Amino acid sequence: MTQESGFLVDFGGVSVGDFEPLPEGIYDAVVFTAEVKTSAKGTKYVAWEFKVTQKGSEGRKAWLNNSLQEQALWTVMRTLAALGEPVENMKDKKFRINLKQYFGKPCRLAISQEEYQGEPRQRVLRVLPPGGDEEDTDFGGATKVTEEVEESSDDLPFE
Repeated sequence: MTQESGFLVDFGGVSVGDFEPLPEGIYDAVVFTAEVKTSAKGTKYVAWEFKVTQKGSEGRKAWLNNSLQEQALWTVMRTLAALGEPVENMKDKKFRINLKQYFGKPCRLAISQEEYQGEPRQRVLRVLPPGGDEEDTDFGGATKVTEEVEESSDDLPFE
């Protein structure tokens, strides 16, 4: 296949529809991938990508950025703890993070919606340990988000 002659693609069954954000709720998921990236400001952050395993939303993706700036390291610790890392392994000491060891780890995601440039989009508020109370389910099996998370714009890796 060359650029000059083009190539054949079967678009059967493909739609151009807009990306619909997940409804607010708590979803079962697994870590799909994670990597350290550099923001436009030059600061480092962990970019997490999750794959939802919740019935009815299987395969959907969700993303979370954890800043690696000193004042925001608590968010990294909280995420790692939710993924099964014992807090005592991390607290008050240097800790080597191998992101690949978390790939495939089960968790739950607290997802809300926000408006961005006039369009709704989903936002991971927090990573939670797997399991949980199934009594409070809503939104087709996802638990309704009731916790407010306070976040400083200084913690965000982008402008």
